[in-house]
Amino acid sequence: TEYRNFVRNTRQSFYTLAAALYNQGDEERAKEVISYCFEEMPHHNFPIDIFAASSFDLLVRMGETEQAQSLARLAGDHSVDWLEYFSKNPHLDEFEIRQHTYVLRQVIDTFKQTGDTETSNYYIERYNALRNIGG
Repeated sequence: TEYRNFVRNTRQSFYTLAAALYNQGDEERAKEVISYCFEEMPHHNFPIDIFAASSFDLLVRMGETEQAQSLARLAGDHSVDWLEYFSKNPHLDEFEIRQHTYVLRQVIDTFKQTGDTETSNYYIERYNALRNIGG
């Protein structure tokens, strides 16, 4: 759990820096910061969390639609898997459920934002089937 908190905090810092650079008009460096974050903390080692999911919207605004969709798909599939697991597990972790639900909503928004209705609808269906987990 300790390493997850470190990764979350570090990703939050990267996102905050990238958003600040973008808001100051330095889009190129904002893209570099986000790319560096995912290169150094890739999904296969550290699954995409709430702070990493926040970068999807920023990537889309910077025209990095393909990267946003690729990351969103990884995050969406991971969150669906975890939420399905939680739905069958009597010892639910409310924080993890909230986190994966938030990530899944970010994924849905990303695909809506990029006009990929088919993929957005897939994740909406999964979200609707799983959203009442834990109460």
